[in-house]
Amino acid sequence: MLEGCETLAECEKRLAPAIHEVNLLGDLGLSEDDCLHLAQLVRERLEEGRSDAAVYLESHAPTCLACFLVATAISGYQEGSYWPQVAESVGVHDPNWHNRWGRFFLKYLRSRGLPFIELPDAQPYLSNILLHSGIPNHCLPEFFDKVLEPFVRRTVNDPCDPAEIRYWLRIYRRENDERLGAETDLAELKNTERELRARCGLLQSACELYDQFVELWQLEPNAGQALAVRGLPADCQHVLEENRRRLEHIERELRKLTEQQVQEKERFKNATERSHKILSHEQIIGELAAGVSEWVRQQEQWKDLKAQEAELLANVHQVWAQISFERWQDELGDELIKLHLDHVLEDLAAIERFSTSCSELLVPAGDSPTRNPRAVAWLRLLVGTVGVAIMVAGILLSALPVIASVATGLAILLAALTAPSFFKRAATPSQEVRCADDDAVEGIGDAQQLQECRSRVEALVGDLPIDLELVATQPQLLATAFSEIAARYTDLSSRVRPALRRIEEWLRDYAKRLDELGSELGVPSYLDAEQRVQQLDRLLQTAREQQTHASKARASLVELADRQNKLQSERDLLEKLTQDIEDVLRSLGDGSGEAGLTRLEQIRCRAAQAAARKAELRKQYPQLDEIEREMHLARRHAGKKTIEEQYERARRELLAVRERIQECQRKLASRPVVFGGVDEPIRRYLFYGGESAERFFFRAVRLMDTAIREQRILSRAESGLPNRVVDRFRQWWEARREELASDKEETAEAAVRFRVPVILLDARQREVTAKVPSQRLPVEHVREKVEFVFFGANRDAGERRLPLRAYDVG
Repeated sequence: MLEGCETLAECEKRLAPAIHEVNLLGDLGLSEDDCLHLAQLVRERLEEGRSDAAVYLESHAPTCLACFLVATAISGYQEGSYWPQVAESVGVHDPNWHNRWGRFFLKYLRSRGLPFIELPDAQPYLSNILLHSGIPNHCLPEFFDKVLEPFVRRTVNDPCDPAEIRYWLRIYRRENDERLGAETDLAELKNTERELRARCGLLQSACELYDQFVELWQLEPNAGQALAVRGLPADCQHVLEENRRRLEHIERELRKLTEQQVQEKERFKNATERSHKILSHEQIIGELAAGVSEWVRQQEQWKDLKAQEAELLANVHQVWAQISFERWQDELGDELIKLHLDHVLEDLAAIERFSTSCSELLVPAGDSPTRNPRAVAWLRLLVGTVGVAIMVAGILLSALPVIASVATGLAILLAALTAPSFFKRAATPSQEVRCADDDAVEGIGDAQQLQECRSRVEALVGDLPIDLELVATQPQLLATAFSEIAARYTDLSSRVRPALRRIEEWLRDYAKRLDELGSELGVPSYLDAEQRVQQLDRLLQTAREQQTHASKARASLVELADRQNKLQSERDLLEKLTQDIEDVLRSLGDGSGEAGLTRLEQIRCRAAQAAARKAELRKQYPQLDEIEREMHLARRHAGKKTIEEQYERARRELLAVRERIQECQRKLASRPVVFGGVDEPIRRYLFYGGESAERFFFRAVRLMDTAIREQRILSRAESGLPNRVVDRFRQWWEARREELASDKEETAEAAVRFRVPVILLDARQREVTAKVPSQRLPVEHVREKVEFVFFGANRDAGERRLPLRAYDVG
């Protein structure tokens, strides 16, 4: 059936729809190979993980698990042993799993609407698994030998008639139900008989002891006295004295504890509010103390940085003064850094280079009065005039040698005579550059580049308050100044001043925390940081010491308070106990404690006498307490007469129950156990297997009848039985062939067949069972009623009547 199914899911998919077509799971027709394959799949799943596998089997493959349990019962059940075979098959030897799978099987039957049984003396899990398995393999030989063969040979008239076989099977089932009902009734009656017998004995003992207990009750204290005396100690006088001595000791201890509490409270006062405040700042003080060395280091570093800042600013001011007519401002440094300083420096280098090459060629208009033609002309005229004057003076005054004076005057005069040519040159249109010689033509390009560089530099640095004349006159000086200022200001702004700000911020924060804490804790502010931190640390140490003393004092106070509470509780309890004892004694002695003690001793003496007499009676009557309870109940009504009436009523009920028990036993004697001595799986399957069991039994009868009459064993197809049944019947039949052949018995007259009943002795049930096979008797009228009557020589043996069916053999 499970050919091609490789997983549990595939098996479940094939088996789940099939259960709707059968009444019992054993009718699914699983082969032995199918059962082995199913067991292997279950075992492999469990080996992966038991908990997960159990959940998977019960929720995703329930039909596979149920069929596995039934298949294991078919192949593995043997004389009441089943669960060990299941454990061996799947490798799980935990008894808890047996209970779990048993509960699952019952739940599965209920959820699928499959039949299940509930028998009083049967195991609920195993009985239902065996019911669905049919007849296990181990029980088949017993079924053939004790049930099937006797039925075919001695009971059934026509083995090929399904109606007759179904008729006999229903008779067996009805007899079994009647016997089970009778056994249940008998068990209930016996329980009732035991209870009534015990009840009668109890009431009889109560009647015998009632008069003695009346005397005992007079010795015992009444309800009020018993309630009052029950809680009193054995020696009240001694207990009272001990309680008083203990109370005095407790009072002395409480006074000592009070004095110790006063001392500890004084110690506790040392922990002032200031100490708590200082300890609340313990973490901050620790951080400040740890930061003192850092504070010193930061101070030194701050001084070094300030010196570097001053040095850098002095250098910047010095260099700036060389190129500017204004004072240095830090904003100028930012503007200078924002410039494209590399471009400026490149242009200034170019200006220096071009200025050198064109120093004699390129002159800006109006830049030099010696190179202005008009000015030169006027200067020469002026010199000529001076020369004429010198000549005249030399001649007239003879102050100089005549030759010198004449020579000087001639030279000056010649210079003056060249003035007109300069005036002519000045009258021509103005030019930016004049060439001094023939090579000047090649320098015109450099002069143009020089002018462009000057223009770019002036445009870039025009916003700076510097002398722009330096661009043309001292470009190298300007470039050097820019480079030095940019380098020093960059170092100042990117390294020195950020470090100063960080240090100053840290110092301000440290000083602020130190000032705030010192102000709060009263540390003088005129001290330096190290001194203030040292003083804070001393305050912290003092506060810790005070807190330690306060903690010890607090713990001591808690301990003293606990001891005080325990002593006070003990004192209150002793006072209450003492007061209760004294109250009871005064109530017993009509207000006098001494008289109460005397009365208490009398009560206890009489109670002891009563208890001693009851102890003697208990040896003879073990149920004396129950007997006394019955007498107390009867005492509320009519006393001993009530007990006698109850005893008589219980005795009559006991006699009636015994009569019913005898009647029930007679019924059971006339109803022998059906299939007695046969293993329970066989009986339960035939009785509770329903139509499945009827079909199986009919096919088995045909198999046996054919083997007896024709000496031939039907095949599976012919018989309709599973292969396992046919195979095991063949084995059984081969072993019994000769015996079965010799047992066949035929009468001389073909129309009459009388078979001797089979008598079975059941030592376990202590009964004799007579099995009557089928009989063939001639009757005159078909409708005539024919019965087989069984009776015994003893009148208590009972009588049993079996109806016989009439068959028309004509």
